[in-house]
This record gives sequence, C-alpha cells and structure tokens, in this order.
Amino acid sequence: STMWKYIRIIGAISFFGGFMAKSYFGEKSREACAERVLAFYKRASPNSINDGDKHNAHFVCYKYRGRTEKLYKKLEKKYGIPVKEVHESYFGEK
Repeated sequence: STMWKYIRIIGAISFFGGFMAKSYFGEKSREACAERVLAFYKRASPNSINDGDKHNAHFVCYKYRGRTEKLYKKLEKKYGIPVKEVHESYFGEK
C-alpha cells in the first residue's frame, strides 16, 4: 500500500510536470515568433501601427500557433519581403 502511494505520487508529478514543460516550451516558441514578427514589421512596414506592437505580435503568434510557417508565408505574400530569422539582419538591404 505504501508502494502504491509513492507510485501514484510519481505518476501525478510526471503528469502535471508534462503540462508545465509543454507550457514552458510553448511560451518560448511564441516569444521567438513574436520577436521574428516584430523584426519583420520593423523592416516591411516602418512607422505603422504594427511596428513595435508587442501585444499584436504575441496575439498573431498565438493565433497561428502550430502554423507559424503559414503566418510567415502570408506576411511574405502581403509585403513582398521574406521573413527572416531573428539573428539574420534586415538592415543593410535595399
């Protein structure tokens, strides 16, 4: 009976720990998406309402969670500029 108690405790920790890990990694990927979208808007549409709007970038990334490539393709089609990784530079281009 004591052994089953510990097995249940370990099972519960594993179960809820999985949700915590999923939440943590989901937040990190949304944050990376938002940074990428903000860098894109800074280049594609400077001085617009979307340039520097972190809340909008987070919302768009949340809306397209799991489908970020579709989001990037839509932005590329709309503005005609490729969506680059955050570490790639938009500056120095014409």
